[in-house]
Amino acid sequence: MSPDIQKNKEQVKEVSMMYPYSIVRPGGNDTCLIETTVNLSDQDRKLFNDRIMGSYPNVEQVGFISLSSPVRRLTMAGSEFCGNATRSTAYQALNGRPGEILISVSGISTLLKAGVTGTREAFAQMPIIQDPSRIKRDGNNFIVPLEGIVQYIDFDQKKLEGRTPDEIKRMAKAQMEKKGLLNNPAVGIMYARETEKGWTIIPIVWVKSIDTLFYETACGSGTVALAQALAFRNKQSITDLSVIQPTGSAIKASVTFDGNVFGYSQISGPIEQLSIGMIEKNGPLIDITQIKTEKNLEQSFVKGLIPLYQQTFATAPYFEKFSDEEVRSFMRQYQQEGLLYLALSKNRVIGFGAMLPLAKALPEEIVTRLKNTGLNINDTWYSADLGVNQKFRNKGIGTNLVKVRLDAVKGKTVVMRTSIDNKNSQSIYRSLGFQQIPNLIQTVDGRRQDGSIQPDTRIFFVKKIV
Repeated sequence: MSPDIQKNKEQVKEVSMMYPYSIVRPGGNDTCLIETTVNLSDQDRKLFNDRIMGSYPNVEQVGFISLSSPVRRLTMAGSEFCGNATRSTAYQALNGRPGEILISVSGISTLLKAGVTGTREAFAQMPIIQDPSRIKRDGNNFIVPLEGIVQYIDFDQKKLEGRTPDEIKRMAKAQMEKKGLLNNPAVGIMYARETEKGWTIIPIVWVKSIDTLFYETACGSGTVALAQALAFRNKQSITDLSVIQPTGSAIKASVTFDGNVFGYSQISGPIEQLSIGMIEKNGPLIDITQIKTEKNLEQSFVKGLIPLYQQTFATAPYFEKFSDEEVRSFMRQYQQEGLLYLALSKNRVIGFGAMLPLAKALPEEIVTRLKNTGLNINDTWYSADLGVNQKFRNKGIGTNLVKVRLDAVKGKTVVMRTSIDNKNSQSIYRSLGFQQIPNLIQTVDGRRQDGSIQPDTRIFFVKKIV
């Protein structure tokens, strides 16, 4: 079995201000959420927004989230409100598990309720205006103000036929200007139509502060605005109105209305996790990806995984030497039987993290020793390897390579083994809630760089992942 952990000097403090991000798909509306512990300036948020969108063309909006306090916070890049980003934030905060939280959202003066249902759909309260007199008729259409954004519901979707997305965007922007809506912080035009399969929308959204105009693949605020317009027109509440987005996915909207005042409203639907990574203000983006196929694994060898592994364990406290074929063998086992995640920068591997079901760990002595502690071997995973290129250390990359693996085995127990001299490795795992297993020590003989075989003392840590 390969050495366990080469943890560099990247403790919980991430002094280089590199922020983890997730790209999620709520109803088809690709959204990037960047997790921060500090309030970023408008200029910095726009900088990050432009960099993410330049690297991920499918991302339509960027939000900045803080999940460390009892009341979570979401600030959109343009300080606008976004319903899909709000429910995505709840999904991130709850790790996809059922529950309910309060979120402070940009563009909104009050806290919003959001969470995850028992069917794993994410929902978010929508900040509708309760006074129905604020909704304005414009012929057959409606102007629906929400906190943070104004939505224009246009029921003439037929006029879009034969037009390209760029032509529709230009038409929508001209329509916003003609209706006098461009003085608002954000404006959406929802071209809506009722079909045999239900309601559909074509959403165009403009955000003033960052001057973005998107033909969106999905729009949560536009969906609830349509529901509110229909409730206003029909003088009755709307429950679980399923609105098909341009992606073909649906977002459900509910609005209570007694004819005199609007009450509670929300949107709901599934969330799909697409990718994760890390970003810093003046450095490259770091993609963190799982290697699932043999083809992807072979590509990672070309991108520098083998020499990175060798260099990682050639230094203190291990000073070990591994052949190319040994590294290939380790990685094949991780890819085929366990979990293998890589961190990449500019298409080069700069970090790796791997786990195996404990029953698959080698040498077998590891399994035997842990079985004697009373662990359920068949319900436990073994954190096998971790390493980060020396130039990228002290940025939290190793921490996130651990976290992403733990997220993948929720409900299981995880054990890790490390050198008694690897204080950095011990610190990071302790910071994530791991506890050392008392009186469990193992002596491992390893081949050093000079070819000699030398002993090394290993200790074990354990945690139940919830």
